[in-house]
Amino acid sequence: MTENRVSSLVLIAPDPEASISGGNLYNRGLARALAARGVEVRVVALDGARGALAAAPAGAVVLLDSLYLDVLPALRAAAVGQSVMLLAHWLPSLVRHGGVPPREALSGDEQAALAEADAVVVPSAFMARAVAALGAERAHVVEPAVELPPVAGVPEEGALLRAIAVANVVPGKGLLGLVEALRPALVAGAPLGLTIVGSLEPDRAYAEQCLARAAGVAAIRFAGARSHAQALALVAGSDLFVSASRMESYGMALAEARALGVPIVARAGGNVAAHVDERAGGRLVADEAEVAAECLRLAGDRAELARRRAQARAGRPARSWDDAAAELAAALGITR
Repeated sequence: MTENRVSSLVLIAPDPEASISGGNLYNRGLARALAARGVEVRVVALDGARGALAAAPAGAVVLLDSLYLDVLPALRAAAVGQSVMLLAHWLPSLVRHGGVPPREALSGDEQAALAEADAVVVPSAFMARAVAALGAERAHVVEPAVELPPVAGVPEEGALLRAIAVANVVPGKGLLGLVEALRPALVAGAPLGLTIVGSLEPDRAYAEQCLARAAGVAAIRFAGARSHAQALALVAGSDLFVSASRMESYGMALAEARALGVPIVARAGGNVAAHVDERAGGRLVADEAEVAAECLRLAGDRAELARRRAQARAGRPARSWDDAAAELAAALGITR
């Protein structure tokens, strides 16, 4: 039997090993799984994009991370026999609007990227519907994996309900509003502690606002950026996962909390609802104030919290990166 040639995929993206984010975890997991399946994968930084395109063989797939969507038309014009596709982890306009905006509200760069891309790869059905409504002709859904270590056991109950948020400290994640909503009750001694895991550096001015509002409140802890393994361990040791994010195109941290068996309280927006199931101890709410109110309610009702933790652990989803790689390969016609 003659083996198929090894296909080539060029992923133009930030170094997925350099920092922790949902997009980087997705890129890293998918690149590794494709390589394990025999696909020739090159991960290239933006400044090497043109050189990588020139070196790529005809028939190669060039996948451009949506952080760099503004360069897609130029790459598409320079392509000779390669397919240039957009890997749409998110679109800035979706975050600004908290959902899918009218097509005319997209930036010029967003409109051009969706129009010029040979196809768009997205992490969720929500994003597929969004990009289709906004002008993309073809969208392929490839959800990320949820591969986690076994859960050791339910954390022992402490004096404080241990809530955790995993998000870089940027405006779209709603953390300032959450801190402001929780502050009065925590100052008054409510039995709740909130740990926020995520980098303070992407928007330092916003992070300083959050730190200032949390000043003097020992129950609010900004833990900073952590490794993926450290973040997972912190989530697994928590009683409740919270999200005040305005919009998630997929919601990697939410998916991981579900897989770890930790109940979720989350603000609705984008794909968030796909991860929040009341049958698994979840609760979907409208805004940061309602996230805070639900946390405080559970802090005062440990029996209800225990019920939700049991529900969350009863149905833990799992999915491998090989599953995701196989779906992408099939969608794009990649052979090995």
